[in-house]
Amino acid sequence: MNIDKCRILTGRKVTLFPDAGKFDKWREKAKILQAFCTVSVSSLIEQQANASERANGFDLSDYLIKFPLSDFAELKQEETKSEADTPESENKKVAYVSDTGTLYIPTPPDGRITLTVYSSVEAYNKRSELPKIVPIQSVDIAGMKQVFINLKTLKI
Repeated sequence: MNIDKCRILTGRKVTLFPDAGKFDKWREKAKILQAFCTVSVSSLIEQQANASERANGFDLSDYLIKFPLSDFAELKQEETKSEADTPESENKKVAYVSDTGTLYIPTPPDGRITLTVYSSVEAYNKRSELPKIVPIQSVDIAGMKQVFINLKTLKI
């Protein structure tokens, strides 16, 4: 999964079904998708797989063969973020803060995916500087702290 491949998902709701034993890895990878879409990670396979299935990389196709499709309709999805970090409404947008405090806001001007960059959250909230615009491919946002911009107040 990389940024170029994820662009097609912009604005969509996506549910990931990781292979057995890969739940935590895919929950981390899902953070990349949050810049593009609403994403959740199903824990179905992780919860249901036994040791043999984990060792053999049991995946969604194995479950689709083993169980009736109706069993999947009532699944509760585990969000990739904790409840405390989850936006409560569509009025919030995810942004990222680096270890050095630099703020990166995913921005799609002219249909391209870019990042609007401020030196800090404070600089953004106070509008004390002009931001830089950089291509999203030039920055690794996967390991950064997530923050949320309130779209009503445009503050973090």
